[in-house]
Amino acid sequence: MSSSLDEDKKRKVDCVFLSRRIVILVTLVASTLVFGRLFAIPDTILGNPVARLLAVTSSNNQSSTDSDSQFQQITPSSPQCHKQPLEVDNIDYTLCLQSSEDRLWMMKYHCERWHNFISLVVHTNRSSDDIHKELVEMGCIHHRMKVNTHPIEPNSEGDYPINHMRNIAIAAATTTHVFNLDMDFWTDINLYRTLQSSKVRKALVESNELAIVVPALSIYRDNQCRKSDSFICNDRHAKRMPTDRESIMQKVHNKEVTMFDVTNAEGHDSTGYRKWFKHNLKVATFDEYQYGALSLRPLDCLTSNRYEPYVVFRKCESTPPFQESFTGYGKNKLTWIMHLRHLGWTFSVLDDGFITHFPHRPSASRKEWNNTPEVLKKRRDGVRGKVKIRPSELQDSDREQLNWMDFKRGKIDKLFVVFKDWLEDSVEDNHKVPLCDGEEGASDDDRLWVAPSSNKR
Repeated sequence: MSSSLDEDKKRKVDCVFLSRRIVILVTLVASTLVFGRLFAIPDTILGNPVARLLAVTSSNNQSSTDSDSQFQQITPSSPQCHKQPLEVDNIDYTLCLQSSEDRLWMMKYHCERWHNFISLVVHTNRSSDDIHKELVEMGCIHHRMKVNTHPIEPNSEGDYPINHMRNIAIAAATTTHVFNLDMDFWTDINLYRTLQSSKVRKALVESNELAIVVPALSIYRDNQCRKSDSFICNDRHAKRMPTDRESIMQKVHNKEVTMFDVTNAEGHDSTGYRKWFKHNLKVATFDEYQYGALSLRPLDCLTSNRYEPYVVFRKCESTPPFQESFTGYGKNKLTWIMHLRHLGWTFSVLDDGFITHFPHRPSASRKEWNNTPEVLKKRRDGVRGKVKIRPSELQDSDREQLNWMDFKRGKIDKLFVVFKDWLEDSVEDNHKVPLCDGEEGASDDDRLWVAPSSNKR
């Protein structure tokens, strides 16, 4: 009897001791976060475990908002913008980037071109402190940089967690608005200043659901570097990357640059590159200050459902996160733009700015996406010669022999169909930007490797 009472007493003491330890731990974490925010100390100094704790908390919150789905509608960790009206002078921007370690060298150029805060997530097993130190050595300004890392999982080549990393980068931003960008796209040197113009900021004050499209362009690979990403080739391409309006217009004139991406024109064509070119030609021809006001051009319609521009947007709880089920290459940004459109977001093109894609060899994720069944490598006669057969054109006998789930693209296409069904079933349709007249066939369905959704708009 006495022994039993002693054991009960010991368990009670252990429980009290454990509870006190939990309270102390929570207090320490909270104090660290408050101290860091008050004095603007980067997460790299506070320690990456804190940043990861925030990321895990955010992920758990998202799951709880829609527990029966792998997709999320809101971002609980972000501000409730409807309760926080904006003033023009309060608007500011963070450039949000994610990168594999082999492209980290590009940060030197991002820091030279973007004159404000940068939130970076790197896919690496190195520490965030180590990465931050390397960036400072490149010339990046210490207090402008916020660095987080995402560990590389074993046997994960080709399964790059792009959307999870995008969400971490956005969550770490402390400004009202963010510009989500991939590492291999470089801004023009005046983009931040252009975004700070009164016209852009007034437009953003008027609507929390306005996305500012920054036109994406691409330079051609150097003839001697078509199959190489060597240091010499990277240096050659870096020197050819346009920096401002004058240099980009000169490259347009010399036919050294084109819209991104000519192999997937539907992805960016709605931006209206002819209008962008005409505006910049006029500004370049006449004195920039005599020509007139900055051009912020609303998009009244889209030429394709596959539109996936890079946009500046307000960081809000009501802004959906990038869906983290999409990893590696394929439809990771397209689905997010589809979600914004479904919610009723509008889009305006910033004709006085641009980003440029840095030419490089295909990544591991892209190579896995490009892995194609032999039957789809066959060609048929098209209007402009031989073209690849699309999955919708396959004979039944050929289709039955294939297991589409053996291929990355088949898996992503299946997930894409599930996402479209979820979007139409779970999110109220408030589209404000329709397809342009005559573009009713510009969907992604005829390119899918799996059967399209039964719910068609």
